[in-house]
Amino acid sequence: MKRSLPTASFIVIFFLIPIRLNGQPGSYTHYLDHPWVDSVLSTLSMEEKLAQSHWVLCSPDDGLPELMEIARSVREHSLGGLIYTAAPDERMRELAAWCLSAGALAPVIALEGPWDGMYPGMLSLGAITSDSLRYLAGRKLAAQYRNAHVSLLISRNVDEAVASGLQDGWVQVMDPGQASGLNAFISRIPASRIREVKEGMEEPIQADRIDLHARQVLALKYWIRLQEADTAESVQKGIPDDKAAQSAFLRELYAQSMTVLNNREQLIPIRELESTRIACLAINQEQETEFQAMAARYTRTHNHFWNPGGEKLDELVGELAGYDLVLAALYPGPYKEETQEFLASLNQQSKLALVWFGDPASLGTSTGITDGGSTAGPEGLILAYEQNPFTERLSAQLLFGGIGGNGRLPVAMAEKYPAGSGIHTPGGLRLQYGFPENAGLCSAKLNRTIDSIVHRGLEAGAYPGCQVIVARKGTVVFHKAYGHHSYEDRIEVREHDLYDLASVTKISGPLSGLMFLEGMGKFSYQGRLGDYCDAMKGSDKAGLALKDVLAHRAG
Repeated sequence: MKRSLPTASFIVIFFLIPIRLNGQPGSYTHYLDHPWVDSVLSTLSMEEKLAQSHWVLCSPDDGLPELMEIARSVREHSLGGLIYTAAPDERMRELAAWCLSAGALAPVIALEGPWDGMYPGMLSLGAITSDSLRYLAGRKLAAQYRNAHVSLLISRNVDEAVASGLQDGWVQVMDPGQASGLNAFISRIPASRIREVKEGMEEPIQADRIDLHARQVLALKYWIRLQEADTAESVQKGIPDDKAAQSAFLRELYAQSMTVLNNREQLIPIRELESTRIACLAINQEQETEFQAMAARYTRTHNHFWNPGGEKLDELVGELAGYDLVLAALYPGPYKEETQEFLASLNQQSKLALVWFGDPASLGTSTGITDGGSTAGPEGLILAYEQNPFTERLSAQLLFGGIGGNGRLPVAMAEKYPAGSGIHTPGGLRLQYGFPENAGLCSAKLNRTIDSIVHRGLEAGAYPGCQVIVARKGTVVFHKAYGHHSYEDRIEVREHDLYDLASVTKISGPLSGLMFLEGMGKFSYQGRLGDYCDAMKGSDKAGLALKDVLAHRAG
């Protein structure tokens, strides 16, 4: 039965002062003996104390009847927590918000499962060598979790710096493999068995153990209430929150997580593109991938596809034998002995660079790749940890030297690759591709300005179409095609179109140098010819505007 807690409510008002340990929230375990915890615990019935150890599981697959039953049980039995088993949908968020209005005994909202948002998984974050970047990722993750009411993350392999950032952002971390703490006694109840909660709370358990377990849950609830009272400082301070800045931040996280495990003969970054025939193979895919599309931005490649169990394997092996280098992207999917044999045969006839978009453990048993067996494995081996547009594009940029390889293996992968393994490879050999914010620019302003200028030219008939590419600090931050090849509007301009360059001396010659000088403050196109050319001073050409000279309209 739901009980009122007048005494506890009074003490909450008295003690809910956002106290921090060394300026940070600290662990909930510091509040096990807090007066608020003592007060609330003293008012609870034995049933309510026992209920603190019962947490119900909630997933997007639960229907409305299950969600209504969860809501009823959480309120009626004062259950200790609600556990998301996947990223919450809007219904689950609404359920959590309603449950949190239950006062002092409101449940803890936890996440135990994949967060299908934009953020890298824990393995990717753990591969980043920069402590400050991992910490910042934890802070940003915490803000995202808190927006979904999550205060507890139940996950394995959470890096220490990430965990610190999560905790400082008011999200506690619990390893489900631990045999102590909350994990030692929490009972996870599926929504389908929610009606059995009452029976579970009638099982005989020692009273002192029940008090100890309830105290731990109440300490966590008090820690959460401190966060709600702490309005003096935003937990997102210094963390990008607009969409464009967030995309740039995510790209940086994924870029720093890329881990090179093999680099024999210094294959990565790939050099001598003009004399190297390259095949780009996608395994477990049937159409062009982001990885292949990005590779094609650097050089001419030939795309191939293969799925385990597919026909014409011998024919494909024969076709690939004609290439100097095979870039094989291994996507999540069936990974059988047939795949191992296929990769081994490729490695025997050509140089092979393999990119794995998945968990290292899934590749850890691969004969000839990670076991240190009779074959040395592929010349190049890159772990991207996850498959998404970020990792596909960045792994291709790493192969061609746009970015460097800086990641380190966060967990051991067979005996050949202990935790911490990773080979540094240089970046900056060629341009990389990113967002304007990665180069200190503003996406909205850049896109708006370029679109406006180009469309004015199209509308005026100055050109039938064009391509605009912008690079800053070694990063391509804008690339877009506009209009058509001719005024007949028959063929649209595409980003991969090639152009017959003629009469572009001023563009390909002095323009880039003048732009560089202007950035240094040593030149201005608004100036006059006499300002920069002593030979012209005193002549009738000294007053010519440089912008007119560069635009072929100086007379």
